[in-house]
Amino acid sequence: MPAIQTSLMGRETEVGWRTRRPASLEEELRDFQAFGTATTVLETVVTGADEERIVVPTFVNEFWTSKQRAANSLHEISYRACFKPQLPRFFIERLTHPGDHVYDPFMGRGTTLLEAALLGRIPLGCDVNPLSAMLLQPRLSPPTRPQLAARLSELNLTFPTALPAELLVFYHPETLAQICGLRDYLL
Repeated sequence: MPAIQTSLMGRETEVGWRTRRPASLEEELRDFQAFGTATTVLETVVTGADEERIVVPTFVNEFWTSKQRAANSLHEISYRACFKPQLPRFFIERLTHPGDHVYDPFMGRGTTLLEAALLGRIPLGCDVNPLSAMLLQPRLSPPTRPQLAARLSELNLTFPTALPAELLVFYHPETLAQICGLRDYLL
């Protein structure tokens, strides 16, 4: 059963069961002029495994508009080496359908999997850093208010031992005690 997918320029394209992408993404990129600027096509030459010369078209234009750069507020978590959510969204929309699985073996802060979930796909992923799951899980399944209240009541934000003196120049003693207590709770 073919599906309908929206292209970069808002055109609907019938997608075959096996192709899972617009019939000619290359044509779509080449013809893109949504903001009055024609796409420039460059040739990137790479050497293949058998020393064969492969010419790859490189499309230059303003494909990512400010509207496209606007993202869901669920992505607003600082994390090193992350990318904008529009990048995985671009590929998820073109290469999968709602209900498909999207797997990310390097979750990071969960950008790809969160976009997959927002687009109605089933997110699957792993990461060597346990922080990745801690950052993503509450955004995929937000806790209820009663669950939050119960969890907060469990927190003991007092710090029983002496506070690190070198940090007292940066924090009020009560604030530092809460930070140290939270650190102990999380670790």
